[in-house]
Amino acid sequence: MVFFAAGCNQTPADQQISGHSLTIGNHKVNIEIAADEESRNLGLGGRHILDPNDGMLFVFDSPSEYSFWMKGMHFDLDFIWIKDGHVVEITSNVPAEPNAAESALKIYKPAVSVNQVLEVNAGWSERNQIKIGDSATVDQ
Repeated sequence: MVFFAAGCNQTPADQQISGHSLTIGNHKVNIEIAADEESRNLGLGGRHILDPNDGMLFVFDSPSEYSFWMKGMHFDLDFIWIKDGHVVEITSNVPAEPNAAESALKIYKPAVSVNQVLEVNAGWSERNQIKIGDSATVDQ
């Protein structure tokens, strides 16, 4: 089983998100794209904050039930699970586990296969009324 970190300690703390945006439902979020194994393993870990309208989009070549954990995270997240440009599941208010041993970290995975996962600050999905079936498109 492969785990993708919501974060680990190897990424620069409080790095700015830039370059891309994602329209999800009726909202736009600034994203950093994690499309290769190295960037997916680094995730958002080690950062102490994420601006309110920023996120990280994990992009995979093929759909699967990818596993995530909160290794090295300092703040809570929402996981928005996306398949073929549509929200298929939302895991809200995933708690940071900054002092947990790696073997004790909770594992999160969707009930269905996905090819993208958007991580945003906890509560973002509810505040922006994101729901199953909403479209999710990377803006060019």
